[in-house]
Formats: sequence, C-alpha cells, structure tokens
Amino acid sequence: MTDLFKERSGKLPTNPGFVIRNEWKKSKKAEEKSEGLAGKKIRGYTDLQKNRIERLMADPEKPVHIPQAREWKLKDPDALGEYVRNVMGSSAGAGSGDFHIYRGIRRRENQREGFRRAMAEKEKNKKEFEEWHEQTRAAEAEKTSKKAAKRKKQKEAKKRAMEEAKAKKAKTDKNRASSSKKPEDEQDQSDDDKSEEES
Repeated sequence: MTDLFKERSGKLPTNPGFVIRNEWKKSKKAEEKSEGLAGKKIRGYTDLQKNRIERLMADPEKPVHIPQAREWKLKDPDALGEYVRNVMGSSAGAGSGDFHIYRGIRRRENQREGFRRAMAEKEKNKKEFEEWHEQTRAAEAEKTSKKAAKRKKQKEAKKRAMEEAKAKKAKTDKNRASSSKKPEDEQDQSDDDKSEEES
C-alpha cells in the first residue's frame, strides 16, 4: 500500500472550491495599530516606546489617561463588629478549645492597637509634612518677592539712566547747534561791518 501523504508533500489541496477564509475581524483600534506598525520593525523596547509616542502625538487633541498613584489604605479592624460567640459561664471550666479562642481575641486586639498606632503615625507625618511645606513655600515666596523687587529697582534705574542720557544728548546737540551757528553769525556781522566801512 502506497503512502498517500507523500504525494501531497505538505501542500494544501488545489481544489478551486476550497478557499481559506479568516472569519476573525479586527476592531478599528486594532486595525489602526497594525497599520501604524506595518512598515516598522520593533527591535527592542525603545522602538516600542517610540511607536507609542508617535501614536500619541499623531492626535494631540485626544485626551490621555494618566493613572494616579494609589495610596495604600490601612484596613480598619473595627469596620466589622466583633461577635463573641462563645460566652463562658462562671461555673464553666477551661476546655481544650478555649486557648485558641483566647489567641484569636488577642490577635484581633493586637491588630486593632497596631492600626491605631499606624493611623497616629500617619497623622503625625502628614502634619509635619504640611508644616514643612508651608515654611518652604513662605521662604520661597519671600525670596521670589525680594528678587522681583530687585529686578524692578534695576529696571527703573536703567530707565532713569536712559532718560538722563537722552536728555544729556539732546542738550549737547543743542549746544553744538548753537555753537555752530555763532561763528556764522559773527561772520555775517563782520561782513556787514566791512561793507559799512567801505561805503
């Protein structure tokens, strides 16, 4: 018996009625992403980051979700009330399970105390930070106002110096103009005197 699979040699049948169809369709977002990455080779994380930034900057009007850092919350042990299910009478003796009940009660009490200590520490740290923040802000504001006042003072001094220089220049130009006119006037007067003498 001959081997039927040797004749095919790993190829699909060439029947014209046999068509491979991909029924799975991409979403629009996936299509856009694949079109953007079609001609680009991703060799490493830097290329991936570069493509993400390019996609982000392609539409600057599109809002971007920036996740906020989650603050760890302390679990309040008093959130659920504690039920005492095994109430012992005055005449009851200690049974074999009483130690485990006591151990559970002690653990819950330690948790409660630990939670209260942690909350007090948190409040203290927050208060210290807020005080430091206010002091720093006040010092920065004072420093900034001093520098702003100094800049304003320098600007006014520069403006005054410019105005004084302009006034001085105008005065010297006026003096030059008047000094240049004086010799001409003197020449005119001397010419007039000469003509009078000749006549």
